[in-house]
Amino acid sequence: MKIHTRRRKKMVNHGRWRKYSAALIDPREQFAIGVSHVHKLPNQTVAFDVDIATHLKLRARQAQWIQGVRLYSLSAEGRAKIRLHVRCELGIDLDFDHFPPDLVLSPQVTDATIAIDEFRIEHISKVGGEVAQQVTRLTRGILEKKIAAKEEKLVAKINRQFEKHQDYLRWSVAEAIASPWAGQVKDALPISVREALEHEGLPASRP
Repeated sequence: MKIHTRRRKKMVNHGRWRKYSAALIDPREQFAIGVSHVHKLPNQTVAFDVDIATHLKLRARQAQWIQGVRLYSLSAEGRAKIRLHVRCELGIDLDFDHFPPDLVLSPQVTDATIAIDEFRIEHISKVGGEVAQQVTRLTRGILEKKIAAKEEKLVAKINRQFEKHQDYLRWSVAEAIASPWAGQVKDALPISVREALEHEGLPASRP
């Protein structure tokens, strides 16, 4: 009697598995954007700084598997306050194919930095609060080093997003006038753009 065998394969978990997530905390109250240092450059572009600050709820989980057997699984929760500082130059042109003409914006980020103003681990599964405090100090240092390493690529990433969303960088004159920043930046705008806005209702610049 001849016995026949057939190899059966089964997918199993193996190795280290990690998952990270971050979510805004109460964005209506905790998400803030500020524009400052608006001024005109010799090439007729407008330069300004943008600061974005927000609070994040952080979650992380890590598990170790060997051939389908889970050795351990840990999860952690924390909070952070992150601040993004961006320096930007903005070219503004008029598209006279429409009447009144559209404003076509051409932003270019020249510098960007990320700062962690606050950070703490609030809970780690199966361990006490003292361990969470120690992990907070260790993790913050690691995060700051990783952020510093990625800042070199941050400017290019932001500019690529501007290129992908050109449709959002075209405003009608009415939309431009309604913008909450119209009054702050009007004195730094090119003369032709400022005159077009004033013709449509933006208050004239002070002499």
